Amino acid sequence: MKRRRFIASSGALMAAAGSGIAAVTRAGAAARSSEARDADVLVIGAGLSGLYASMLLEEQGLKVCVLEGRDRVGGRMFTLDKLPGRPEGGGSLLGPRYARALDLAARLKVKLAPARPRTEPIKGEVALNIRGRTIRVEDWAASPMNTFPEPLRHLTPWDVYFGELLKLNPFENLGDWRDPRFAAYDRPVQSILLERGFDPEALRILQSNSSYGNDFFTLTALHLYHYFTWQKLQAVEGPRVNCADGNQRLPEAMARSLHGDIRIATRVTGIGTTDAGVVAICEDGSRVRARVGICTLPAPVLRYLAIDPPLVGEKAEAVLDLDYHKTYQIHFEFTRRFWEDDGLPPSLWTDGPVGRFNALKDIDGQSIVCFLAYANGHHAAQLDRMSFDDAARFVMRELESMRPSLQGALRPLRVWSMQNDPFSRGSYATWAPRQIPRFNKALVEPLGGWHFAGEHTALMARGFEGALESGERAALEILANA
Repeated sequence: MKRRRFIASSGALMAAAGSGIAAVTRAGAAARSSEARDADVLVIGAGLSGLYASMLLEEQGLKVCVLEGRDRVGGRMFTLDKLPGRPEGGGSLLGPRYARALDLAARLKVKLAPARPRTEPIKGEVALNIRGRTIRVEDWAASPMNTFPEPLRHLTPWDVYFGELLKLNPFENLGDWRDPRFAAYDRPVQSILLERGFDPEALRILQSNSSYGNDFFTLTALHLYHYFTWQKLQAVEGPRVNCADGNQRLPEAMARSLHGDIRIATRVTGIGTTDAGVVAICEDGSRVRARVGICTLPAPVLRYLAIDPPLVGEKAEAVLDLDYHKTYQIHFEFTRRFWEDDGLPPSLWTDGPVGRFNALKDIDGQSIVCFLAYANGHHAAQLDRMSFDDAARFVMRELESMRPSLQGALRPLRVWSMQNDPFSRGSYATWAPRQIPRFNKALVEPLGGWHFAGEHTALMARGFEGALESGERAALEILANA
């Protein structure tokens, strides 16, 4: 991106930063002449937010050094390249309003392809299993397992979640979740649904595969409505896409575009601010110094860092208390086409620890190449208490009891838990009642010479785009506050 293009795309924020660019560049030159500093800007984390911030800062002439604890770039954008069909271990699709992500893919020549559903139920290809009973979709309305309010009994759980609950959303703009005018909605989603006539069993079914919030009691409606507002924007005309060869190709291309150091397998254990700038202390005892820094670590990882000066007040509370959504994946190959044996659709939507058992397809969108059991929330936490091998065996037994045709038809290929990854410790931030007005701004505020990014600090967008938004904001803060 040319400098004039960056300024134009950043609008008023860039105008505010403009007066600081020259000073930053002069300070950067001084930093490069100092042997004590490794870079002008030190970035912790080579996920989307860290890489994008690094790209923007390099375009303004600053020297950037990126530290990444994993042995790869991409953070929670992670393609399982060795599995059939290259399924995604992390974020799975780009919507038509993922402007930064789509622009990056175009500029970096990352090929895109139509999105392949991963956890979304596909009409005609899924049945339900509720409390151990398998139910065809066409039989759900009359099933005794269905305790939804009468006007909604004809709808599947996913249609209620993404259709009827979406209709409750009072927001018009992406910033409304932080607007005090909507404070009345800062309460558990559970309380709102109980008022709408959902009984406890219906709530249990709905939240069993909720993509936001580990349960409806600890999730504020403000967060769910913000997610729905973001999803509504993606419903505009335009395709949903993946990176054709796996979504990890995007951060890899971003990393290749950088000129500064990217030090992978370099785990940071502490960060600090001194009179000379910022310092990161690495697991091997080495220290990396710069004039300023950007920390993109998720809150559950940040809370394990030694920080000097320490976090205090609402920022400390936010880092300690912000919860993250739990997800657990078990990928299977199949040895026979079991769905042809029992006449049921290939996929199952369950209310138990199996979660969503979905057929994953190849690039052509037609051929089934493997299966994924995808658990959320407390079901994912249940699996986390087992070893990977034990969890795979447990889920296979559950599946075989639901569907006898599966006996001997599956072999586990890969188990993946975001919570058990020490570099993420969860999938994405999930906000509880009364946290947003107290913690949303606190998470973003700089501390000493450190600025903060990552999807948990995004103010408008969600997912990939939220991560990129946060990296852009952190870069602009550095440019504006030199």
